[in-house]
Amino acid sequence: MVSASAWRLEKAANPPTDFATHFALAKKAADYGLETQAGNEARAALKAAKGSDGYEADRKAVHAWAADALEAMVDRSLKENDLKAAQHYLHLLTTRMSDIRTEEQIHAVAARVEAVEDAKKAHARGKREQRMNQKEQATIARHLKPIQAEVDRADAKYKEAVRKSRSTTQSSHLCEESIKLYKSSWKSLQKLMKEHPNDKHLAMVGADLGHHIHDNAIRSALHAASVLTTQSDYKNAMDWARKVLAIEPDNADAKKMVSTIQKI
Repeated sequence: MVSASAWRLEKAANPPTDFATHFALAKKAADYGLETQAGNEARAALKAAKGSDGYEADRKAVHAWAADALEAMVDRSLKENDLKAAQHYLHLLTTRMSDIRTEEQIHAVAARVEAVEDAKKAHARGKREQRMNQKEQATIARHLKPIQAEVDRADAKYKEAVRKSRSTTQSSHLCEESIKLYKSSWKSLQKLMKEHPNDKHLAMVGADLGHHIHDNAIRSALHAASVLTTQSDYKNAMDWARKVLAIEPDNADAKKMVSTIQKI
């Protein structure tokens, strides 16, 4: 990647030695979209300022910048039509920087991401429906109506958890409620699919809904683990990370979280 190479060359030409130079490199990395490097340099900047008279002011400046940088990364990802990246940066913003943003500000960013999510879902639904006649559409809708309603309630709980990130306890409880609903809807969906093994249209729609349930259950559990880690509630954070691994054993984010907590 050209931007990464340019950033490394700049760092090598002018090695950072204090708060100001580390912070400047963090900003440059964020401008290039280099999340890891930006985070590393921001932490190095605070480490360099540790113990100084101006440390508290420096800490606030770094945190305020980090929140702004993450929000900018969300919007840049949406502009580039990279929904997965936008979701990732929203997750970081709402779990690591929730104390820097008001609930209204978090809501505004989350709403922008959700609008793109909803548009993608609507587009996928439209493509599926093109393959079915009206009678088939009505039959599928009737079969899935109670399951979809439960998934919608789960989604609403998860979205509220994101908006309530400033309140760790409330946010994690909402995640727990959402996951219970996802589990219930998953069981109902699997039962329905077994009852209609030869319905190819139901299989197609059900597979998409199943992916949604799985992905959002993972996102909800990771959100709970992250907000709890931020508040130093490592025991409960570890429990949530392990719940993710029980659903998806190879989840990189959950593995990294477990490893980080174990080192604390």
